[in-house]
Amino acid sequence: MPMIKFPDDVDSDEFLEVLQQALDAAVVKRHSMSRAEYTAIFTAIYRCQCCAQPKPTKMAPDAKSTSIQLSSHRDRRLYDWIIDYIIQVTSEIGARMMQLSGEELLTSYIDEWEHFQLIHMLVGRLFHSVDQNWIESKRLYSPSYTTVSNTLIQLWYVYLFQHISIHLMANAIQLVRQERDGGIIDGLLIVKLYKALVELAPKDMDGLRVPFREDLGVYIRHYEIPYIVAAIDYIDQRVCSLRKSTRMREYIGVLSELLAQEEQRSEVYLRPESLNPAKNALNLQFLVREVDQICDMAGAMLEAGDDRDGLRIIYSLLKRFDGPDTLQTLQRKFISNAESDILQGCPQRPTSADSRNSDFTLTAVDYFDSKLDTYKATIHELFQGDLNYIAALEKAFAQVINSSAAKSKLTTRPSRLAAEYCNLVLAKNKLQLTGPGDDTKQAVAYLCKAMQIVHAYKSKDEFFNYYRRLLARRLLNNTSYSMDLEKAAISVIYETMMRSSNLAVYKKIADHSQTLEGTASTKSTEAQEMVGEIVISEEYSHEFVRQHPELAFSMSVKTLSAIQWSDIVKSHDTSFALPRVLNEACDLYRQFYKLKHAKQTIKWQREFCKVTVQLYFPDSTSRFAESGYTFVLNVYQFAILELFTGSSAFNEDAALTHSQIRLATSMSIDRVEQELGVMVKAGLFERTANNTKVQINNKYRSKHPRVDISQAKISHRKKEEEENENIILAYRTHLLQADIARVMKEFKFMTDSKLFMEVSLRRSNFFSVEKPTFKNAIEKVIDRGLIERGEDANTYLYCS
Repeated sequence: MPMIKFPDDVDSDEFLEVLQQALDAAVVKRHSMSRAEYTAIFTAIYRCQCCAQPKPTKMAPDAKSTSIQLSSHRDRRLYDWIIDYIIQVTSEIGARMMQLSGEELLTSYIDEWEHFQLIHMLVGRLFHSVDQNWIESKRLYSPSYTTVSNTLIQLWYVYLFQHISIHLMANAIQLVRQERDGGIIDGLLIVKLYKALVELAPKDMDGLRVPFREDLGVYIRHYEIPYIVAAIDYIDQRVCSLRKSTRMREYIGVLSELLAQEEQRSEVYLRPESLNPAKNALNLQFLVREVDQICDMAGAMLEAGDDRDGLRIIYSLLKRFDGPDTLQTLQRKFISNAESDILQGCPQRPTSADSRNSDFTLTAVDYFDSKLDTYKATIHELFQGDLNYIAALEKAFAQVINSSAAKSKLTTRPSRLAAEYCNLVLAKNKLQLTGPGDDTKQAVAYLCKAMQIVHAYKSKDEFFNYYRRLLARRLLNNTSYSMDLEKAAISVIYETMMRSSNLAVYKKIADHSQTLEGTASTKSTEAQEMVGEIVISEEYSHEFVRQHPELAFSMSVKTLSAIQWSDIVKSHDTSFALPRVLNEACDLYRQFYKLKHAKQTIKWQREFCKVTVQLYFPDSTSRFAESGYTFVLNVYQFAILELFTGSSAFNEDAALTHSQIRLATSMSIDRVEQELGVMVKAGLFERTANNTKVQINNKYRSKHPRVDISQAKISHRKKEEEENENIILAYRTHLLQADIARVMKEFKFMTDSKLFMEVSLRRSNFFSVEKPTFKNAIEKVIDRGLIERGEDANTYLYCS
């Protein structure tokens, strides 16, 4: 193309004609301009700008006014020429597009829009000076904007898009419909089209504004809404017959599939901001009216348990709703079904005498663990691992564990059941769950089964008390599998307390998280100190034996602090005197301990002393007759045995009555009866023919060379329950006193009901505060002078 030359007179018609020829050559005919041609166009526009500016020369006032009038005339003339030029271009394009259809129409529009973007960019750059210096008066097409760029966009919308929009969108929607029906289309055209509509945003036209998305008015009105309406019509045609025939199971299956397909399609053919409006429109059309019926169907499926696919479909449908209410309807039905199922299958303790308590403990804890695992697996499979369902399941399990029906079936408190299960994991016994091949991780996995019950049970202090007593029994009887495992168990228990679902409530209130953590830490610290004292005692025992080689026997002493063990280790027979050989050894150890702790005193707890002896039976025919048997006896049993043994050989004629034994040992008659009963049952002793005396069983036989008969129960089960109740009540009263003092110090004045609610909230994760216990704690705090009653008997004041 020959070089375009502009005339010198920028106000002449010839100048505008040449400018139009240059622009036509550059953008309409898509001619690639050379640098020289572009420079020529820019220079011409720049000349217009320079001529429009008043020169800073001295002139008469009338001359200056004439110059401004000439500039205003040139502004209007050049601006009108730009408008006419763009209108002409867009009108021709629109007329041509009305003759096209299908992919050809979309392709043409997208190409022309991309080309118009080039015009838009070129004209905007060429007339950049016009934006700044020329067009300042009111405009015919864009009264609130003062840029050529926005004017051009509005011209495209008014003179082209509005004329072809219905025709253009109908063809676009028809192409999408072809794809829904299985046809093959160029989906990229649809994407480019909606992106072009997003770019077409004449912001100063009030009729196109949309709340919350004002810059997407053209896209929403001309593309998004017709697209969603077409999607609704398409789905409705395919499920209408199923809905009318009330075949709900088939209806939700087909509807779920269609909605899922439409959601995937929308992610391609709609903007991200349009996905929620599209989903909400489909939900309103197809799901809102059937929500109750769908949830009822889900409840029937849960009870029958035979349509997991149906449940999965229903969950996916209900999850489409943004609000939680609809999904919670299904959640409540699922949890209700789980709660009744767990409670109905809860194991019931057998009443037969030959049934072992340990077997039932294992069965019950394993049952709860398997049920929780089953329902958690169901949640992951059917409900996509929804955390709300997991939390609701834990709440339902807590309802079961804390129900009176569960306690009735278990015939014990769940807290005790969990503590006994932990004991089976941590102690050496016939049902040993952990062995040499198992590591600590495996043992912790077993403990976590019991911790699920502890986590759900309200009165966690009950569990701590039971666990502590069983821990003491393991430590005293040397039946702990290992000290390392005991320490790991204490850590697991502490973590269970601190991961409580109610911890979030505590963190919302000042000092509540510290209250919870302090309680759990105190309990775990007590257990850790118990284990630590056993470890230190073993070190002391080894050192004592090394210092006293003259002892004819090995001696191991457990030194326990009165603070941690006073409520567990008690001597019930204070009149009993240790056998001479033991008493002498105890005196030596007392001297040894005095050198290490001069200010501390030792009080021997005879109830838990043990003696290991080697016995030989002359008339025994067992395979261990020659090597002898090793017996582990408590100190009372050893004192009785000493009456019959002067050496390793037994006096066959030695036989004593109960009264003789009582006089010789200074034991109570009940203690003599209890220990003799154990020794006779073990076969070590036998009763004479007239059943008035006992004597050594010289024909003793056993399958095991080592026999332990020392582990008499600390107390009977009923008595132990009573002791636990008293200990728990005293501990709760102590905690409530501290909470009441802390709350009153913070609030200064509170009514009885508000104080009760505040204290109950702070302890809700550890135990349920009962009114009598609260009243007892209140009286103790008043007696200590920390608070006082107000004028009203139901109000309290803090005493500063």
